[in-house]
Amino acid sequence: MRTLTVEHAQAQLEAMLEQPDGLKSPLRIEGPGGSAVLVPEALWSGAQESLALLSIPAMGESLQAGMNTPLGECDESLAW
Repeated sequence: MRTLTVEHAQAQLEAMLEQPDGLKSPLRIEGPGGSAVLVPEALWSGAQESLALLSIPAMGESLQAGMNTPLGECDESLAW
């Protein structure tokens, strides 16, 4: 993870956000009183969605079972 001082991050923030591809990965910002992490919006949204799904009882196990199922054993049509 790239690390910038708070001063350097302030100077570059607008330029980073104006780039067509924007911020691509988390950025650690260090200041005199501590540090923080700036996360790209797409990554943040994905993390929020994952947390929401995993908060449903047994959903994590169900997703893991689905990922471990060979493609040949998957249904080709949905019953609903």
